[in-house]
This record gives sequence, C-alpha cells and structure tokens, in this order.
Amino acid sequence: TNTGTFAFVVVVIGGLGSFWGSVIAGLMVGEVESFCIFFWPPMADASKFALMIAILLLRPRGLLGRRWERFE
Repeated sequence: TNTGTFAFVVVVIGGLGSFWGSVIAGLMVGEVESFCIFFWPPMADASKFALMIAILLLRPRGLLGRRWERFE
C-alpha cells in the first residue's frame, strides 16, 4: 500500500490532533499488518481498515481523540 493510506489510517485511529494517539496507532497498525502478512498475506491491506473500523466503533473519536466543546 502507499504511505498516504497508512498515514490516514494511523491518524484516524489515533484521533485527529493527538500526537501520542498517532504514535500508539502507528505501532498497532504495524503490528497488525505484520501479523497478517505472516499468517494471511492476502488480508494484509484489509487488516488496516478492519482495525480502523473496530477502533472507531468502540471509540468514535479515536484512541486519544479530544472531546470538542462549543464556545458561546
């Protein structure tokens, strides 16, 4: 896959605007992709998106995403 897709998945999983969330997500995505390459190579690309969907279902703002509040 290309680097842009990897970066997009990492930033979305980590939470927009969260540096440490992106670091943790990068490690997670790398481990999941390596695991899939070893055990089930055809699913290596899809594993990133499956992880992204699973994380966003559990934590819609990402791993360390911030809660946005309204200013009045």
